[in-house]
Amino acid sequence: MGYTPNRDAFGETDPVRDQRPYSSLIGIGRKRIAIFDNPFKKNKIPKGLIIISDLFLGKIGTQGPGKVQNFLHEYLTNSAEVKGWHNQIGNGGRFIYTYNLSASYELWQKDSSSQYVIVTPHITLGNLFLNQGLKIAFSNLTVRKQPFTLTMNSNQVAKRGDNKIQKARSYDSVSLKKEKKFHFEVYGKFYHVNHNTLLMGLPFRDNSIYKIPRSRINQFVFDVGGKAYFSYFPDKTKGKTMNRKTLVYLEILYRSKEFDIAPTHFYGGIGVQFIKLD
Repeated sequence: MGYTPNRDAFGETDPVRDQRPYSSLIGIGRKRIAIFDNPFKKNKIPKGLIIISDLFLGKIGTQGPGKVQNFLHEYLTNSAEVKGWHNQIGNGGRFIYTYNLSASYELWQKDSSSQYVIVTPHITLGNLFLNQGLKIAFSNLTVRKQPFTLTMNSNQVAKRGDNKIQKARSYDSVSLKKEKKFHFEVYGKFYHVNHNTLLMGLPFRDNSIYKIPRSRINQFVFDVGGKAYFSYFPDKTKGKTMNRKTLVYLEILYRSKEFDIAPTHFYGGIGVQFIKLD
């Protein structure tokens, strides 16, 4: 992941002190998703709950992202060379870690229809980010069927017999027939920022040439965005059960100012996932 000043500053070799600093991140992570069908049994309509914990370990300030960007500029886009990567946060490479914990719950459902209001509080700890926030989303997709659950139902049943445990996995009934579906989500997300290393530098023993002082950081940041998903299960073929899913998604979001002289931004992302089910 890499962040740069605006395009008009790519030729500058000195820090561009009226824009965000260069910063980059590379590493590896592990995510755990715990799915609960109806944790509060008093509800007449079952409401889902998902708890996600995400640990990321890596390095900030390495040379790789800058080299990749300039390779793409030279050989694919015929763009100008980006000359300021030596000014990035933590230049030379520093170890970072971050742990994110969030819980998504169906706060409201319109009768028995596929219209949900989902609330997601979250907290992030570590020397990369230190913040907390809340997301409120409106979607036609229950949290138990969000794409990141791999369309798997939460019925992970353990059966004991013959001195061994056999695990049975139950998949959503949607996987039993050909299906093409569109799903959507619109959301607002609020952050209270205590520390953002990508802007402010590392919290301890930082060697960044240019970083944004804490006094200029906006502690309250919000996103407003939308997602669209298209998911496809193929037909059964030659008597075999279906064991794969294709997912295409598009996301666009608007983010408020992260520091005093920063502009607001629109971000976009598009991707394709091929998921193989057991």
